[in-house]
Amino acid sequence: MLTGNDNKIIIHNHLHAPTRQQSNLMHELAHVICDHQHPKTHQNIKLPFFMRDYDQQQEEEANYLGSTLQITRDGLIWALKKEWK
Repeated sequence: MLTGNDNKIIIHNHLHAPTRQQSNLMHELAHVICDHQHPKTHQNIKLPFFMRDYDQQQEEEANYLGSTLQITRDGLIWALKKEWK
């Protein structure tokens, strides 16, 4: 979500379990990293309505990258030793 001066913000639900919070944050960071954009038709819609309509391809990209961002250093080293590239 963009603010009036084009800063990106992530809306965080602190009531979720810590593991879910981490997953949610990595998913939303993936949207930022991929520079996913909301359609111009959705930019002036107030919460929570814009969250109900989304681009399926962008969601799949964010799911994949978000999960990848959660891999631990030990997990990455293990995969490298197995030559998983």
